Amino acid sequence: MTVMLEVRALHAYYGQAHILFEVGLEVHAGEVVVLLGRNGAGKSTTLKSIAGLLRPRQGLVRFQGERIDGLEPFVIARKGLGYVPEDRRIFTELTVLENLEVGRQAPRAGVPVWNFARIGKLFPNLAEMPHRPGGRMSGGEQQMLTIARTLMGNPSCILLDEPSEGVAPVIVASSTRWPRRSASSSARALRYCFRNRTCTLPRRWAIAPLSSKRVGSRFRAAWRP
Repeated sequence: MTVMLEVRALHAYYGQAHILFEVGLEVHAGEVVVLLGRNGAGKSTTLKSIAGLLRPRQGLVRFQGERIDGLEPFVIARKGLGYVPEDRRIFTELTVLENLEVGRQAPRAGVPVWNFARIGKLFPNLAEMPHRPGGRMSGGEQQMLTIARTLMGNPSCILLDEPSEGVAPVIVASSTRWPRRSASSSARALRYCFRNRTCTLPRRWAIAPLSSKRVGSRFRAAWRP
């Protein structure tokens, strides 16, 4: 199976603090991988390093066969690697439709095209409030909007950081159903990052434990959607 995302011997720092040590992982096309770990294990740092928000000191990141470590985040996003941040970062004064337009990118070959009608089927709550400002939405609705904004970029691969953080259980259940459908219906790989170990995950998602800020391919499960 085609390797969509590859990380090798990644080291990352915040100032002089060494956060990630030789992190390595692979995500194949059509696969869902969940990165699990305690607070401070380096889950968010791993995703930020992949997305270009934190430049790694050592190691490499390849996306669809091309090295992307060292590239600016907007360049990586334009290559089709989507990123959903933990803190949502929606534009509170813009409406739902306007927030979605911010994330819009051109269609990509082999990737389903997302528009507001399709977003509305995935997240019916958003379909009912197209003109509501982001600042007047609940936390769960803002989380939906953040994911939807990334999908509007028609990404080939999506990184989601703590999608269940501060969200009602019913929203968590919805957010863990749609990646399985998306991954199995296209060549999209999705990468989840969870802190909540009590969340029930689909059986065939691959699990990558992040312990002592290291993760390697030897930890990966072989299950795929």
